[in-house]
Amino acid sequence: MVEVEGATSEKVESASDFLYLSRRGTECRTTASTEMNLDSSRSHLVTSMITQIVNKRTGCKTLGKLTLVALAGS
Repeated sequence: MVEVEGATSEKVESASDFLYLSRRGTECRTTASTEMNLDSSRSHLVTSMITQIVNKRTGCKTLGKLTLVALAGS
């Protein structure tokens, strides 16, 4: 899988853990007003969720990755 140098990686065990990290990431973003948008973001935000499922019968692991991208100014 592709990794970004300097990116933060956190393990979550529940939906509330994920929501906490999402809020924390949003709070770290820089925003400022523009003529077209009063709360325009000034930074990109990339969130990748990696899931792993293990077949209890065979022990076979399946990985999935979902990447969400919020572009600055969007």
